[in-house]
Amino acid sequence: MNTYEFTITLNRVPVEEDFDRLYEAGLDDSTPEVRDGRGVLNVHREAESLSAAILSTVADIERAGFEAVSIADEDLVSLKTVAQRLGRTYESVRLLATGQRGSGNFPAPLSGDGWALYSWAQVSDWVDAQKPGGVVATVEAGGKSLEDARVIAAASQLLRARAIASPEAVASLIPLALSKMDFTALQPAITASLIEALRSNKITVQGSTDGLPGFGPAGWVLGDEGFDHTGPKRFQP
Repeated sequence: MNTYEFTITLNRVPVEEDFDRLYEAGLDDSTPEVRDGRGVLNVHREAESLSAAILSTVADIERAGFEAVSIADEDLVSLKTVAQRLGRTYESVRLLATGQRGSGNFPAPLSGDGWALYSWAQVSDWVDAQKPGGVVATVEAGGKSLEDARVIAAASQLLRARAIASPEAVASLIPLALSKMDFTALQPAITASLIEALRSNKITVQGSTDGLPGFGPAGWVLGDEGFDHTGPKRFQP
């Protein structure tokens, strides 16, 4: 297993009596602190993958009575930072962003109100499309590989969605995330993730799972290990 490092913002600042609660919830690999007036956890977790590390950490945080609000990431960047990461001048990147140079269709900024911040993942994809196999594929974001940076950015956006919208609203928008997925290709990975999450009680499933792909009639995930049960089951952290 690998050790993954990331910082999660909590919904409140931990006080002294919270420290034992965080430790007992499984966060003995994390250090709580106050940063810019917000409670954060600096995580150093061993896991099979970065996604698994994030999911288990969020479950432990919720078990301790907190909510994970976001994960610190390096995806939103200014054109100045884009220029530094690409080894180009700010002016050359500005011309690319405004369409005055290059093939056009430079990714639009993701922020407004006078501030132009761009997704490094989108920008790096665009640059790589102009010059396949170029320098972008080797550029790290915030000391992390591009793939890890993308996972952290995506996970942070999902946590923000949970924080700003009702569960019903988030659920209604799930098709947006699934619309471009090849479920035939992803099914083995999805099934393995669900089985591992349920085995370690890292996810919550409420209500009936009848009819859902990969689930048995009473809610257990079916896998090679032959899960069974004696009655209804509510999975929770």
